[in-house]
Amino acid sequence: MSGQKIQTVSRMESASEKPPSVRPLSELNASEQLTRAYAALFDTSRTEDVKSGDYSYSGGKLLQMGGGHWILLAPANHLEAYPVNLGVLGIFYLAESEGQFAVKGRWPDFVSGSIMGNPPEWEVRNDVSDHPVVVSTAGGVWQGYSCASMSLIELGSEGPRQIAEFPSQYDDSGAKGGDQLVTGIEGRLQNPVKNVRFEVGYEGTRSFTHRYIRTPEGKYALEENDDSVPTC
Repeated sequence: MSGQKIQTVSRMESASEKPPSVRPLSELNASEQLTRAYAALFDTSRTEDVKSGDYSYSGGKLLQMGGGHWILLAPANHLEAYPVNLGVLGIFYLAESEGQFAVKGRWPDFVSGSIMGNPPEWEVRNDVSDHPVVVSTAGGVWQGYSCASMSLIELGSEGPRQIAEFPSQYDDSGAKGGDQLVTGIEGRLQNPVKNVRFEVGYEGTRSFTHRYIRTPEGKYALEENDDSVPTC
């Protein structure tokens, strides 16, 4: 009889036990979030110098998009640092599942970087489109000519797409000497009106402004003008 009572109590205790709660990823610190993103993408507990394909990814930035969706932007060096090999900024779409990440889309080399295997310089802006936009700058030096270009990558719900690209820097001082006329121009994105237009203001040996207007297809096109930026 006493044995039957013990068995009944044991069953009651077992029934009252609850499974451990799973913490949402948003409650974790940025370092732990990044670790779980790399674990899902590259099957590693590391977040620095993680080799995949031709690249070595390190760190990055996670964007929480709502509805359990996240985007990881991960810069990467090319494994062979030659002038013709460019680094990249990888774009990875993730979904939250029971406190972990599941991979929804991979664009490991969507955004090209600079020569010698270096990733681009980049930032995320929210004043160009309804979706976040990566503003990426990359370039290099060729026989004394320094050039860079800027790309705008819209992070849409179905995946990334490039919506604009334009020259952002030119300098030929390294290729000229003596009394030769030197040209140096640098541009920056300015005065955006979301989903409508933005400007690129150029300063240096010449100063002028280019305006880009959003087309029905969703990309930005340069308005006709008389000023241009030299390219390498």
